[in-house]
Amino acid sequence: DTVKIKITSVDVTHGFALRDFNVASTIEAGKTTEVQFVADKTGTFTFFCNVFCGEGHGGMRGTLIVK
Repeated sequence: DTVKIKITSVDVTHGFALRDFNVASTIEAGKTTEVQFVADKTGTFTFFCNVFCGEGHGGMRGTLIVK
């Protein structure tokens, strides 16, 4: 299935990386970016901020579950 995710940064420039699906995008401060990819495998996958954005950067990660 094709997955579309809209991401908005309200403060500084951030990144969105989802290595298992070869996704990497920069989200500029105050803007919304749409990331699109094909989820062609099931499982639990980690995404994270791949642009240094200041304090708390190391904890900016989440989980995508594909069933």
